[in-house]
Amino acid sequence: MESSYQLFSWEGLSTVGSLSLLIYLVVQHTKTLVDKFIRWMPTDVYAVIVTYFILVLVNCANGADMQSWKVYILSLFNSFLVASISGQIYIKSTNPPSFFKKKETQDINIRPLQEGAQDNKTQEFK
Repeated sequence: MESSYQLFSWEGLSTVGSLSLLIYLVVQHTKTLVDKFIRWMPTDVYAVIVTYFILVLVNCANGADMQSWKVYILSLFNSFLVASISGQIYIKSTNPPSFFKKKETQDINIRPLQEGAQDNKTQEFK
C-alpha cells in the first residue's frame, strides 16, 4: 500500500504535529481505563509516559541507533514537549475559542439629568 493512503506513517510520526495528534487520541481513549487502576496519576504525567514509549518506537522504526543513550534522553525531553502540545489540543477541542464571545460589560449607573445640565457629559457624578 502506498504511503499516501496512510493516515500515520513512521516518518510522519517523527513530526511534532502528527505525534501530538496521536498522543491526544491515545491518551483520550485509554485514560479512563488507566484511572481505574492508577487513580493517583495525573493525566499530564500519563501523557508524558505514553509519549516517551511511542517516541522510542518511532526512533527505532526510523533506524536510530537504539544502543545509544542519546536516543532515550532526547525521547524523554521531547516527550514533555509533545505531551504539552497534545494537552493544548485537548483544551482547544473541549473549549474552542469563539469569535462571537459575549463581552463583559460594566453596570453603569446613569442618573437623570439634573436641572440646568445640558447633557450627561456635563452632569457631575457624585
